[in-house]
Amino acid sequence: MKKLVSILALLLISFSLFAVNLPASSYMNEPFIPTNPRTQAMGGTGVALTTSIDSAYMNPAAFAGRMHFALPYVSATIYNINNNMDAFKLFFSNPSDAAIDFIGNLPLGFKNFATVDAGINFGFGPVGLGLNTQFNLYSTPNTELAMRADVGAFLVAAHRFEFTDEYSLDVGVAFHVNYRMFTSNNPSDPSGGITVGGIGTADVINALQSGDMSSLMGLFTDTPVAAGFAFPIDFGLKVNMPFGTAIGISYTNFNGTYYYNNYANLDSAFSGIGIDSTLSGSGVSQSTGYENVFSPGSLNVGFSWSAPWESFWIWFKPTFTVDFVDLVGLFSADNIWTAENWVDHINIGAEIYLLACLNARVGLNRGYFTCGFGLDLYAARVDAVYGIKAYGPVSRGDYLDYLTVRVSLGFDR
Repeated sequence: MKKLVSILALLLISFSLFAVNLPASSYMNEPFIPTNPRTQAMGGTGVALTTSIDSAYMNPAAFAGRMHFALPYVSATIYNINNNMDAFKLFFSNPSDAAIDFIGNLPLGFKNFATVDAGINFGFGPVGLGLNTQFNLYSTPNTELAMRADVGAFLVAAHRFEFTDEYSLDVGVAFHVNYRMFTSNNPSDPSGGITVGGIGTADVINALQSGDMSSLMGLFTDTPVAAGFAFPIDFGLKVNMPFGTAIGISYTNFNGTYYYNNYANLDSAFSGIGIDSTLSGSGVSQSTGYENVFSPGSLNVGFSWSAPWESFWIWFKPTFTVDFVDLVGLFSADNIWTAENWVDHINIGAEIYLLACLNARVGLNRGYFTCGFGLDLYAARVDAVYGIKAYGPVSRGDYLDYLTVRVSLGFDR
């Protein structure tokens, strides 16, 4: 095993000689959205759905007239499932070797590796608020592990206008304060902008092999990081109509620009927001430049139908959803009428509510199949999804499979 690790480490070091710059403006500009297995399993739809606290990030109008509690929720996502089945089997007998095998199967390019989410959220009809966190690991073309941590707080205001017994209009707005930190390169000349950095996988493997946890933690705490705030706003409308139909319109991530600074280590980053810490061995140093990174907004339209019937149908309640996402990108593309362009902007989902406690879900997200289930225990929920995440245009065929499991306490409808 030690020989195998040494050979793997040498290969990773040799690959890292061909370093590739990863600008923050291309790789750390995506909006912060907590992982939601329900919407993932339903093809990523959610603009016209009426449930779940995570609507604060998709269409805040869905908060109107509803009540939500999640105290708290925790979710974990693992990517590249098919290529890591042997590592999963090894995990229960030898976690250290399983982690080494898992790192050795890094996907090529800048890809997701693992994600952990946790948060506390409340919704009281016209008002909702919450605090959500997310930690991501990525692979990079430099065979490194890049890290990103997000903390996001939101405040939602929503109201329902009743026109008739069958028609109503929900209006909502969500204000967000997001803080993002990620591993970066810390150049001596800050005029070149902020680029994504990482931790050498060979260093991580050596620390795991030796069992030196202090050395492993030092890799995380002494690595340069970039960090900054964004203050996005989401707007939403939802028209509720007869027979369980609804139309949702949202514009998300308005004013989503991140204002990043580059720091030498975690202590310096925390010091930049007024927090004193002694996690790093090198102490606090001055920041080395800043960059404002634009995070694009998205105009979305969604349609949903949920069976309105009582009696038998309350035990077997189907829901169907279709979302058209990023309409500006859809209609401004050079190849607007091609199938690839439309597949890139359409998500489709379905859900069946069985026996008032079990949800079965399927969907198509950018043309890729997703499926999952939810176990509703009234005061607690367990949700899971297996799906495909596409990178770039779907016609490129660049994707990874993933598995997400979330456990939440509280009432979330």
